Amino acid sequence: MPANALFIVQNDFVTRATAPVAIYARQRGHDLLDVSGNARSVEGVRWDKYDFVFPYGSVRLLSTLRTQPEIVPYLFWNESSVTAERWRDRFGEDYLGAAGRVVAASELSALMAGQGPVAVRPNVGLKQFKGGIYERWDMDVPADLPCYAAPPSEIAAEYRVWFVAGSAVAASQYLPRVSTEGSDAAIACAASFAVRHGLPLQAIVMDVAETPGGWKIVELNSIHTAGWYAASPEIVLDALLSHALCT
Repeated sequence: MPANALFIVQNDFVTRATAPVAIYARQRGHDLLDVSGNARSVEGVRWDKYDFVFPYGSVRLLSTLRTQPEIVPYLFWNESSVTAERWRDRFGEDYLGAAGRVVAASELSALMAGQGPVAVRPNVGLKQFKGGIYERWDMDVPADLPCYAAPPSEIAAEYRVWFVAGSAVAASQYLPRVSTEGSDAAIACAASFAVRHGLPLQAIVMDVAETPGGWKIVELNSIHTAGWYAASPEIVLDALLSHALCT
């Protein structure tokens, strides 16, 4: 374990997700900083004290932290890793939304009127709305917001898989139920996608789905913001700390 590690948590985001990170830090004797309600309270931290820093909370927290040069080296994040258009280019037909395209938010109502429900997600790093299948569009977002629109897909089950140092270390089913059932198959599938296409970051979360056309990649998420579901946070955090010692 690193001699000194700092865990930054945003406990006013989703307590059931951030609490395990805080408990992990306390149990292992690492420093813990709660930035609930004040993401800029990291200013003044002595970053040179730490071998490893791990923030966990919302996408907005991550967006704030990445503007502070001292913490950037500890972040597993870049814009392209969470952009659907890049997933299509990287993963091709292995991506669930391979048939999609980028449109402005102002075009979505007409698109839905013409072809029915559409799978829509923001095509930018900051999630202005929750991605999903929409039958009508009434989101209060800028008209020129780039969105990724794709035909809806039939899905039997969805899983989240955590990668650290390029290796899949944990998984959890989250639809139709939260469970560890099927985790081994999901890990094997996600690992094969990573070998075939590579990963944009050494530590990242990949969501995969069982579909009538086989396994597909649903999306990539930041390891700093992704919910744990039934996975063990300890397995992922141990792997991150071990990775930090080797780099």
